[in-house]
Amino acid sequence: TQTFPDGTAAGSADVMWGDSRTVNAGVVDALDLGALPSVGPIGAVTPTVIKGIAILNESDADYLTVGGGSGGSTAPAADSWSDTDAGVTGSPFSADASVFQIAAGDIWVKSFRGGVAVVNATGDILGVEGFVSNQTYSMIVWGDE
Repeated sequence: TQTFPDGTAAGSADVMWGDSRTVNAGVVDALDLGALPSVGPIGAVTPTVIKGIAILNESDADYLTVGGGSGGSTAPAADSWSDTDAGVTGSPFSADASVFQIAAGDIWVKSFRGGVAVVNATGDILGVEGFVSNQTYSMIVWGDE
């Protein structure tokens, strides 16, 4: 069990966003971490600092590739959320081309106690790429606006 105190200090967060999404095979779901899409009553969420991310691959058979921004693993975008962007340090990606895979049915959770900056328009795109089938995944992001 984890609690998230409300606020902007280390170990707390003042905004949380979550969604269940579908990505088609070979397509990249490019999420702008600086302007997460409106979801039901949550509305738009515009974090400037990410304090944590959880991604559940709901597929029974196929992995998801995470990273690389809007171009995914095959053509990473310069605006990927990675440590190569000015103002971004401590992300899970050391370079725009960095990616990792989440196996079928697995969940990946990463917290950043002090937070990792989101630099709008230059370092804020997180790519989630399907493998060989349309895949559903759930994602939760928490941080500070």
